[in-house]
Amino acid sequence: MVPGLIKEYRRKHPRIQFTLLVQRSGEMLMKELVAGSIDLCLSVPGMFGQNDVRWSHLLDEELLIALPQTHRLAARRTLNMRELSSEPFLALSPEHTLRIIFDKMCADASFLPKIAFEGMDIATLRGLIGAGLGIGLFPPARARLAGVVEIKLSPARPIRPLGIGWVDHRYLPASAIEFRKFVVSNSTGSRSLSEAGERRWICKLEP
Repeated sequence: MVPGLIKEYRRKHPRIQFTLLVQRSGEMLMKELVAGSIDLCLSVPGMFGQNDVRWSHLLDEELLIALPQTHRLAARRTLNMRELSSEPFLALSPEHTLRIIFDKMCADASFLPKIAFEGMDIATLRGLIGAGLGIGLFPPARARLAGVVEIKLSPARPIRPLGIGWVDHRYLPASAIEFRKFVVSNSTGSRSLSEAGERRWICKLEP
């Protein structure tokens, strides 16, 4: 999502330059946004309680259970979180927004997950799932990975909302305002993000 948006925007505005920082935790991203180190961010709206950050909703990602193709539940059409309580999970690190959502889902299902491995990269975790080392909760993969199947959760269908955030009542350069408008007008409201979109992207725009 993010590379496509930047490519199209720079095609129309070739003099605009971007500074992108990846692999920030959601909490750190909010602190940098409030401190004025960055102008815009893409993350989960309102997760870290920053009242002075204003959001425009972009889209919702449905979250699926990823399992090894050889798993005993791999042929199921839907799964319930409760029946996964004894499974080893491959999860993102605790500060990641997806991990926060995952932990809450487990708490709502009344179990403490068994974390077999923690990491910062979803692609790596998918590869470990394909190797049979556990299961995970992620947005849908853009391309199918050999040895991995994805199954919907039921009855609840968890989502991760994504929005673009900025600090209200703070000066933003015209380039940042125009890019924000461009991102909002080009959001689909329902499209799943690619692996790139699953990272924390920080946008700083320089005219």
